Amino acid sequence: MTHMKSPVPLSYLPIIISVGFAASQPAVARDFASIDVPGAIGTFARAINSNGDIVGMYFDSAFNEHGFLLHAGAFTLLDFPGAEQTEANGITSHGDIVGTYIDPPFNEHGFLFHNGTFTSIDVPGSSFTFASGINDQGDIVGNSGAPFPQGGGFLLHAGVITDLKSPFPGDRPDGSASTFPTAIGPQGDIVGFYIPHQTGTGFLLSGGVWTSISIPGESQTRISGINSQGDIVGSIFDDIGFNSHGFLIRGGLKIGVVTMLDFPGIISNGSSNGTQVSGINDHGDIVGNYVSSTPPIRTHGFVSLNSQTVSIVIKPGEGLATINTQSKGTIPVAILSTADFDATSAVDRSSLTFGRTGNEHSLTFCNAGGGEVNGDGLQDLVCHFSTQISNFQAGNSVGVLKGAAIDGTSIQGQGPVRVFR
Repeated sequence: MTHMKSPVPLSYLPIIISVGFAASQPAVARDFASIDVPGAIGTFARAINSNGDIVGMYFDSAFNEHGFLLHAGAFTLLDFPGAEQTEANGITSHGDIVGTYIDPPFNEHGFLFHNGTFTSIDVPGSSFTFASGINDQGDIVGNSGAPFPQGGGFLLHAGVITDLKSPFPGDRPDGSASTFPTAIGPQGDIVGFYIPHQTGTGFLLSGGVWTSISIPGESQTRISGINSQGDIVGSIFDDIGFNSHGFLIRGGLKIGVVTMLDFPGIISNGSSNGTQVSGINDHGDIVGNYVSSTPPIRTHGFVSLNSQTVSIVIKPGEGLATINTQSKGTIPVAILSTADFDATSAVDRSSLTFGRTGNEHSLTFCNAGGGEVNGDGLQDLVCHFSTQISNFQAGNSVGVLKGAAIDGTSIQGQGPVRVFR
């Protein structure tokens, strides 16, 4: 059963804007966790929704490809009935999933999984259909093969398919580029990449405007996800598809500052795929995959929450911090720096909250410069919080700090306290 009507002509305005980013920033260290389907020899995480549910695909020991859903720490197998291979590529906050399956002898179809039922998606007249992304409104994007009209991207909206062949020049017979939409945001913005002359360049289609996105100095830039805030994620590659690194463009093209995202400890070089980023949700949580650097060499999925755990010291120099709830003064709290996290420059000081729950807006001021708190030779950030507004109660044993890094990553830390009245 197909989930579409006859194709309609391209309705988007062929306006082209090229955007390049002259510089990138090293990432603030986020919290990363590997994703490995039990028994798999390779796991790929493709998308994450606002509830934290993750979909992707994995290879079993016989190299068969299966889709999966990771919900509340449990994996669910997603195989299209009768298919030889299945992969899940996108998921909404309602739990609707899109992906691709292959049936004998090697026919590729898209699918929608809704309320426990699989429905095929086939672009009429095409030799194959690949469904890659879906938003909460049910709009689906993907790629299809010739002859529709010569192969390229598509949008499926309200049962009607629209050709998304980009206006970018390429080496196809008609002079156009092959277009690969990968995700669609809640406002209808579409991202992906196009291939002119065998290289990959990212794009954003928003409000009828096609914008070409590339990171200078990199052979290939491929965009893979967008959220409601306009945050864009993707990966860069060398000219043969190796030496890959993920990236985040916070706030999209309006801000245009690239933050690199590499799984901790993974070194990418001329013979390694390194780290690739596949999706982002509205909270800024990111998923993707990386190739391990040590045997057994295999691909692992990962999730990187938009949160970083930081180490803090409450009332430095005091040992166990003692807090008198009747005090009218302030509580100094140090956020400790590490080799890859400079608290004095990476923290958005105005975002900091501290107290009994960590949600108390008790910030009074931060020291203008850094201070060496724990003897590691690194300058730490020391800020002061109102005792009264921190809302500690007698018997509390933990103080909680929350805030954000300047790149938008949430930070949180906690430390022991002794509270009396």
